Amino acid sequence: MLRTAVREGLPFQWVGGDRAYGDSPTFVQKVRELGRGYVLGVSSEAHVWLREPEFGKPGPRGGRAEPKSKPVSVAEAVAQLPASAFRRIRVAEGSQGSIVYAYAERRVWFSEDGYPAEKAERLLVRRSLNQDAELKYHRSNAPPKVTLRRLAEQRACRWSIEEDIKACKVQCGLAEYETRGWVRWHHHTALSMLALLFLVLQKLRFKKKSDRGRCRNCGRFFASSSSYAAGTKTKSSNGATGEWSEIASRGNAAEQDAAENCNGVVENAQRRCNTGMSPFSFRAT
Repeated sequence: MLRTAVREGLPFQWVGGDRAYGDSPTFVQKVRELGRGYVLGVSSEAHVWLREPEFGKPGPRGGRAEPKSKPVSVAEAVAQLPASAFRRIRVAEGSQGSIVYAYAERRVWFSEDGYPAEKAERLLVRRSLNQDAELKYHRSNAPPKVTLRRLAEQRACRWSIEEDIKACKVQCGLAEYETRGWVRWHHHTALSMLALLFLVLQKLRFKKKSDRGRCRNCGRFFASSSSYAAGTKTKSSNGATGEWSEIASRGNAAEQDAAENCNGVVENAQRRCNTGMSPFSFRAT
C-alpha cells in the first residue's frame, strides 16, 4: 500500500501506526527504503541499545559479527530517565479542550532481528496526566532538527484519522456493505471515501464562522456547543424562534453530533495539512 502511494505521487511525509508495525523490523525497514519518516508505536518489551554498540569478530565460518553488549528493554531504558526529562505538550484540540501529554525522548539503537539498526533513532515516551499515568512508547527516524513537539503532534494525527473514519461510517456508509470479495470491498470503500472528500471540500468552500445556522454538509440545522450547554431559546432577527433555536432548546444531542462530525472532518484535514501530512492521509492498517 505504501509503495503504491509513493509510486502514484500521493503527497505524504509521515507514516503512523501502532506497535504491531513498530515492532516489525520488515515494515520499518521498508518505510525507510521509501524515504519516509515514521512515528510508530513499540511495545515495552522491544529492545534497544543505549550506546552505539560495538561488534566482535565474525565467526570462523563468516557471517555477521555479533554485538559485544546486550540490549535492554524499552521499559528499562525509559525508567532511567529523570523526571525533569518530561515536558508537557499540547498535541491537539479535542471536543472538551486541549489534549495534553507529558513527553520525553532519548537516542537509542533499536534491535531488529537481534541486531542493532544501522542508525540511531529517537525513542519517544508519552505519559498521560491522570492518576494512572499510562505510558506509551514510540520510535521515530526523524532527524534532530524535527522538534519533539512536532513528533508528538504527528503521533496525535492517528486520532484525527480514526475520527474521520468514524465520520465516514456515519455520513457516507463506509461500514454498510455486504460484499465478500476484495475488489467489491475496495470499490465500496473508495466510493465512500470520495463522498467524504466531496463533503469536506464543500465545507471548506462554504465554511462560515457562525454560532448557528445550517450544516452545509448534511443540511441539518444546528447550534453551537455553547447554545446546547445553555439550553435556552434565542430570537431570530424578526423576533420569531427559528428551527435551529428549537433544536438548541431541546438539547438534541443527535443533531449536535451531526454538526460536530461535519466540522470535525474539516478541522482534522486542516490539522494534517499544518503538520505536513496529506489532508486525507491514511494510517498503515
